[in-house]
Amino acid sequence: MKEQKLFGGRSTAGVVKRDDVVYRPHKPERDFANVFLQFLEAQGCPYSQRYLGRDDSGQDMYRYIKGDVPVEIGETTINQLCRFMKIVRAFHDISTDFTNGSSVICHNDLSPCNTVFAENSPWQLSIGTVPPPASVGKI
Repeated sequence: MKEQKLFGGRSTAGVVKRDDVVYRPHKPERDFANVFLQFLEAQGCPYSQRYLGRDDSGQDMYRYIKGDVPVEIGETTINQLCRFMKIVRAFHDISTDFTNGSSVICHNDLSPCNTVFAENSPWQLSIGTVPPPASVGKI
């Protein structure tokens, strides 16, 4: 099985891809995010990565998302930004189901560096850690 180092994002060294699975060193602060990812998948959310569990060495495993993750933020077009905000809104809306409508789950580091782009358009959020739910407020 050929191993490929993955670049992009900024917070975790040692992320590799084998076949269609991404392996990253486990961090205890990811436990909540991993449970939330399983919930998003069960809800049919198309905008997040899929958590596959942990391997025998304890690394977290995720389904590989084909696309590009920018190393730097760079310039974002208005169309890319609009698509990105639609994804963020859907992510927040679904998260209220996780908390029975009392809270929203927020991504702790939203940026193009934590987003997979496909065909030059934001496609899926890479979710590293998410903070505990925040109170839902009215805008």
